[in-house]
Amino acid sequence: MPSESVSSCAGLYTSGQLSEKIAPSPSGSQLLENAAINRTKLKIENNVKIFDQYVPNEEVGKYYTACDVVVLPYISATNSGIVQTAFGFNKPVIVTNAGGLPDVVIDDVTGYIVPTENSKAIAKAVIKFYNNRDKINFEENIEKDKKRFEWDRLVELIESFMI
Repeated sequence: MPSESVSSCAGLYTSGQLSEKIAPSPSGSQLLENAAINRTKLKIENNVKIFDQYVPNEEVGKYYTACDVVVLPYISATNSGIVQTAFGFNKPVIVTNAGGLPDVVIDDVTGYIVPTENSKAIAKAVIKFYNNRDKINFEENIEKDKKRFEWDRLVELIESFMI
């Protein structure tokens, strides 16, 4: 039985909502193996490309520039900076309500926040993104919002506590 997340992804392809997905993934993970098997069962292997390799810093940009939206379906998360990296490329994000991810995203402004372990909510958010991308200027919103993560802003905040 295909996993719920791959099935939801297949539903997006067959409904014509999505044409291609790029999925960098950790090497050797059971999730990766299951995804590869399930994309074959669901006949979406031509639409879903899985890159089972470490992505060096100098190549990260090609993945971000190739996508319209970054989907981060974490079950648990730390603040590794992945959302800010996406914002550095002015890419909106769809994140689960895990760890500090929702603290960085402004829902319906710089992306969407969905419940953890809910692939149907992720699929709906992807559809919502494509339906709203002409109405919501995510890139402009991100450009304005990312100022709150700049070093000068951090220094201002620290200084405000010291005075």
